[in-house]
Amino acid sequence: MKKFNNTLLIAFLVSFAIIWLCMIFWLDKDGFDLEYGDKEITTAKILSFGTYEEVQEFYDGASSHVIEYLEYSYYVNGKEYKYGSKYFGDEYSISDKIEIEYVKTNPKISKIKGSEEYSSNYFLRNLIPVIAFSLLFMFAFISAIEPILKSKRFNYWINKMLFKRKLKLASQYRDERVINMISDIYYKDEQRANDMLDKIIDENDSKN
Repeated sequence: MKKFNNTLLIAFLVSFAIIWLCMIFWLDKDGFDLEYGDKEITTAKILSFGTYEEVQEFYDGASSHVIEYLEYSYYVNGKEYKYGSKYFGDEYSISDKIEIEYVKTNPKISKIKGSEEYSSNYFLRNLIPVIAFSLLFMFAFISAIEPILKSKRFNYWINKMLFKRKLKLASQYRDERVINMISDIYYKDEQRANDMLDKIIDENDSKN
């Protein structure tokens, strides 16, 4: 049971890391770049206004509120980009000039200078979906490798690897003749050989 729990923990941690990497470099790369990427300032022209409903999930339920945004255009190195950004109560009109910040490595991503696009940190607002996808990925991974974990060949390989580790440790306390004898016994009686090594290691630990 302990071995299985360790496998679950390792699978979850690996899944957690993979999902975060996918989120940062693929699924929500724009959000990450906008929050943590190096930015430059330029001037943009307002094209239009609009609203949308934003729903946020919290531990005690979901809440929604209407967000106002504006669309604008700007130029970087002679190329025109169009983007939309939230704004809060400022009086703007179509064709007004505003200062915006764009991501140097990805100029198509931008925001109004000094504004905050999100109410919480990138990692906090993505934590719940990352955990959910990590659990799904973990169970899918476990289901895929379960036949391998239960196979005799796999268990033989694991047991042999553990035996070699104990044999190496025991070789520090007994001469080569004893170690070779235990190694020979392993192929005839695996349990007996492991018991002999455990006894040698335990005796030395008790002395220390």
